[in-house]
Amino acid sequence: EQIANTRMNVEVINQPVPGVDEVLHRLAELFEVSFLPVFAAMEHKIRMEHDTWERVKSLTLIDPAGVRPVSLTPTLKALKLPGIAEAVFGLIGSDAMVKSAARDFFDPEMVGMFMDRYKVQMRYKGFKRAILSSVRNNMLGSFIDSYQSVGKLDKPVSIFWGRNDMTVPFEHSRDLRTAMPNAELHVIENCGHIPHYEKPDEFNPILLEFLSKQKA
Repeated sequence: EQIANTRMNVEVINQPVPGVDEVLHRLAELFEVSFLPVFAAMEHKIRMEHDTWERVKSLTLIDPAGVRPVSLTPTLKALKLPGIAEAVFGLIGSDAMVKSAARDFFDPEMVGMFMDRYKVQMRYKGFKRAILSSVRNNMLGSFIDSYQSVGKLDKPVSIFWGRNDMTVPFEHSRDLRTAMPNAELHVIENCGHIPHYEKPDEFNPILLEFLSKQKA
């Protein structure tokens, strides 16, 4: 059994996302499953209608933001300002962005390989625009009410969190467990913000077991 490493970028808005129901339906057909496997790291605030949630069989959260506001560096604060943000991107360059991503890791040996791959991603059209959209639409703020709403649904939830996450601190997990009391919490030791990348040998078996239970 394999899990496709698929990422879905969603334009963040404060209203239900148009067409998300169709997206879920097509993903279900593509992967031959009746659930969307992972809503993961670079967390997307998605307000879905009740009938759309009926299509979701289980939910997996990986070091999710949105529980408490994440402290913004002066650079990130500048990215919220139209015009100035684009100028900041031009001044700091891609190398500075790549170096800032290194704090996502606990193991320094993982940083070099990740930075090489991150540089490739940055060449994709729309990459920087997506970063700006995330910051400007308060994706690093708190939307605990959304988690509380999901916690009231009868859906299995699995939460993964790196103990040494410096991007979204592990202490936020306590509030998330309160909002979603029936969720499973899997703490990955000696790990930063990207456990599925930094600790795949530990992460993948747990996720596979969780997803297999939902298929039974």
